[in-house]
Amino acid sequence: MTNKYDDVRITEEIDDDGRRFVLSHDGKRIVANSIKECLKAMGLVYDLPHNCQGRTLDVTTAQRRARRHRRKERRAVRVVPPLSTDDFRLYHCRFQELKVEPGSVQLVLTDIPYVAEFLPEVGELAEFATRTLIEGGLFGSYYGQFHLDKVMRILSEHLAYRWTLASVWSGEGTVVQPRHVISKWKPILVYSKGHWQSRGRWPDVLRVNTREKQFHDWQQPLEEAERLVSYFSEPGDLVCDPCAGSFTTAVACALNNRRFIGCDCEEENVLVGQQRVATILADTDSLVSQER
Repeated sequence: MTNKYDDVRITEEIDDDGRRFVLSHDGKRIVANSIKECLKAMGLVYDLPHNCQGRTLDVTTAQRRARRHRRKERRAVRVVPPLSTDDFRLYHCRFQELKVEPGSVQLVLTDIPYVAEFLPEVGELAEFATRTLIEGGLFGSYYGQFHLDKVMRILSEHLAYRWTLASVWSGEGTVVQPRHVISKWKPILVYSKGHWQSRGRWPDVLRVNTREKQFHDWQQPLEEAERLVSYFSEPGDLVCDPCAGSFTTAVACALNNRRFIGCDCEEENVLVGQQRVATILADTDSLVSQER
């Protein structure tokens, strides 16, 4: 077999299990069980990380290690400019009226109303997410258990269901009168537009010690929003919250170097959100100035 990679050593072996090839480069080895696998391995052996030196990998493991190493290198060289007020767009409108460039959003993260009256708008929200998300982008939303089956069915008509996280809190629970349930957890639904793209490992149980309601009756903990933003987006990404409430998602983006666009139908909520984000950005600017 002709070797077009001068610095890759390929040896052919025949044992009781049949024919196999061993590719070596810079102390890294990949075992291939067919010519097809061998051709694939020749491209992978260059992308293996330094810690694979002295190790022998099968093609499947080599693919996983090389893919993870490429992602890590891309993140390392990615330069994200400091955030400015232009990176945060908070609007007073319904999400149906929010102007977002199609295919520009990496993550839609929100907390939609749990009442039955909002169910007719869930399909419109899923269409909004499908239109604005990039291919492989994620949609995540809190939702109560009472109408959960209906919401999941509607969302699945437009997006691909991927997982459910549990938001668990300490202290008093919420009494759901029709079922006489004292609820102390809430689902966070995760859907994708198109294929799921690996984002590293993340837990599906989020525990918080306090419930934060100082800005809005439906407010979710900032610490939790920060975790979700970090799990499902990268620095510099555009995150959208179309039912923003007190704009906790926007604050989480400001604290974690993500851009933000979102809206709420209550003007008072938008003013609160603008003040919260402005405070974070001002503190960040002050810290940068001190470092200089």
